[in-house]
Amino acid sequence: FISMKGQPMTNKMYNRRQVLKAASMLTAFLAAPKQVLAMGHSERSFASLPTNPDEKRTIAIVGAGVAGLAAAYVAANAGFKVVVFEATDRYGGRSLTLRPDDENYRNWWFDKYNPTRLFPKMYASSYQERADSPASMRQPQSVSGGEGAFAVRKWPGSEEYVELFLNAGPGRIPSSHSTLLELCGEIGVRLEPYTFLSGSNLLASPSFDQGRPVQWREINYSLIGKLAEVVRTAVNDGMVLNGYDQVQILDMLDQLGNLDSNGKFSGSSNVGYMKDPGGWLNPIELNKPIDLQTVLDSDFVGSGDPEQSMGSFIFNSDHITWQPSLMQPIGGMDRIWQQLLMQEIPAGAIDYDPAHNIPAPDRSARGGDVNKVYVGDLVHLSTQITGLTGASGGVATVTTAKGTIKADAVIVTAAPALLSGQTEVPTGISAHSLEANVTLSEEAKKARDYSKMVIPEDMLIANDLPAQLQSALASVIMTPAIKVGTQGKERFWEKENQIYGGISWTTKISSQIWYPCEDFNAPTGILTGAYTRGLDAYYFASLSQEERRRHALEGGESLHDDYADKIVPEFMPTIAWQYMPGQIAGWAAETYEQQCDIYKEIVDLPVGAIFFAGDSYSQTPGWQEGAIASARYAVLSLKEGKRSTDPALYGTETVMACPS
Repeated sequence: FISMKGQPMTNKMYNRRQVLKAASMLTAFLAAPKQVLAMGHSERSFASLPTNPDEKRTIAIVGAGVAGLAAAYVAANAGFKVVVFEATDRYGGRSLTLRPDDENYRNWWFDKYNPTRLFPKMYASSYQERADSPASMRQPQSVSGGEGAFAVRKWPGSEEYVELFLNAGPGRIPSSHSTLLELCGEIGVRLEPYTFLSGSNLLASPSFDQGRPVQWREINYSLIGKLAEVVRTAVNDGMVLNGYDQVQILDMLDQLGNLDSNGKFSGSSNVGYMKDPGGWLNPIELNKPIDLQTVLDSDFVGSGDPEQSMGSFIFNSDHITWQPSLMQPIGGMDRIWQQLLMQEIPAGAIDYDPAHNIPAPDRSARGGDVNKVYVGDLVHLSTQITGLTGASGGVATVTTAKGTIKADAVIVTAAPALLSGQTEVPTGISAHSLEANVTLSEEAKKARDYSKMVIPEDMLIANDLPAQLQSALASVIMTPAIKVGTQGKERFWEKENQIYGGISWTTKISSQIWYPCEDFNAPTGILTGAYTRGLDAYYFASLSQEERRRHALEGGESLHDDYADKIVPEFMPTIAWQYMPGQIAGWAAETYEQQCDIYKEIVDLPVGAIFFAGDSYSQTPGWQEGAIASARYAVLSLKEGKRSTDPALYGTETVMACPS
């Protein structure tokens, strides 16, 4: 036998505690969500809970976002009867990918990804913020003809369209999100690299070179080179590094900073070229290093939350979820939930008990094989939940404008505040952070109460949850977030700046520009022309559509000369998630860390027959990993009869503890 560390196991005897621990871990491994399975050993790994042919229970799921659809997929395959209610007229929740409203393009897209036109509403070409949004318009924002139009293009000499999409919600997948990657492999979502960081990406701040943009590599490697020189000098001057070999330290610093023979940083190709190497006798000229004090004064380095601080641009790619090379689904982030919709499930999943009053799905007009049942058949769109009971146990009830149904359990994936009975949502924006913000004018800072967001009362779900739990749900801090899309008339960022993917950063309120990581050298491409969160997003979202677009253009101009002339003027959709139907913000603000006691209370589940799932009830808020991992645990908890506080649910001896 070989131990987990790869060492031969001895003949030593094990005590009773060790044997029981090993047995419990084995049992938990067999029952819990599998993080790693050998290729080919199972047709399903994410939805691998054994099917129980005698299962009679019905699960109602609130919300058809990624969490709701993942829960439905797992539950149906485990033998449950399942129904999903979605308040809006579209699938996906905050995973919204926008595409052209062009009939020829649409047909091309369906031929490529969904030839049977199964659940055709999966294709989204318009959206509309709620009526209470300052940017709300009488008509939905279209992303084709007229205002908001994509400029549809084909590859030269081909009938193939350039793929055009804007991921208005999630846009990338880290390699550490193993549960999501497992699901993608299981349901047939093809992935490709997503570049978070290219050395050619740009940084712009009024504190650096009068606001002129600079390549990331120039700042980063000038900083590394100078710091390596400073430390090397200190070592040579007698600084003692106890326990370390001085020669090894000096060699490492030489390599790290690309130092010259005198231990000085005088320049390096790492900093980039003013004139690139070429053929024959082409003259070469390196960029000049930027001195350390200039870098320190630039606003590109410093302290603070990487989600909120201007002074963290240069270090963002060190974050485990912002690795320089990430992943994305080929064709857009919505390919994940689209593939979930199209997964075939047991026919018994819609064999509802008549006493439960659940309407049967209409399978005659949704494409595909009418003799098969798919996850999408479980979903009832445009069905807002107005009431919910079940906290005391027994049979739960779910009330909609279309009637009341009964279920043995309810999995709620709606935002915490929608169950709180309160219309005010905390943002975590303090008076100190507001005062320290440098992008907002003093007038803008005084214009509103940034510490809270207000949601319409008609979005709330009446329920019988305990008052203490409702109070905890009302206390979950939510982060505002907004995106703006733009389209290049051509891929000027590639031709002019050698930028192939990645993100450029600006201290303007628009914050970022994301460059497409697919279809390099195509005739056109879609940019995330602005993406900001927190305080700046709160202010950004409070503006009219015209003002939002103006700020996005200003941010683009700070990074690219004549930016406004290089983008398609008709295409500039803005999406503020705190104003989208069915939503209240971008994500929960790391509740398990920042509000640990509240987090433990809202995930002390089930509450009678009620379970919560979604990224807000996970340790990866704002990421699909948290959405689907919590959804699977909700179904596992129900199936195994284990509470969220039972370590056996996770295959461990303890559960997460709050710091003392």
